[in-house]
Amino acid sequence: MDFIIQLVIVLICLFYWARKCGIELGLLGGIGLVIMVFVFKLKPGTPPVDVMLVIIAVVAASATLQASGGLDVMLQIAKRLLRRNQKYVSIIAPFVTCILTILCGTGHVDLPGSHCCGSDYRCRCRLAPKLWW
Repeated sequence: MDFIIQLVIVLICLFYWARKCGIELGLLGGIGLVIMVFVFKLKPGTPPVDVMLVIIAVVAASATLQASGGLDVMLQIAKRLLRRNQKYVSIIAPFVTCILTILCGTGHVDLPGSHCCGSDYRCRCRLAPKLWW
């Protein structure tokens, strides 16, 4: 019975706190941990040190790539490739994104270049601008 109550509390917390943004999500996750430890007397697990170290390594590598100008070079090559083959952009773009993700360790490096090619393509093809709100 305890497991079902704990599961319901976790699901309620997930659905309620998923609507929050930013730092509140991590803070409210900590509150959920406090509830599980002090109310249900569960033993907290060990922190995922390996995962945290991988995240730090990827962020450090991406920051170094950005500071040295290497990211700009990679994005310029990707933009040239996509603009040269606009007819096949829906086929080539996922491969370009995959290659950038493999080379940089994160998919976030593709975000600066994604809007440029899309807006350029929409302008040349006389398509309506995409509204994000």
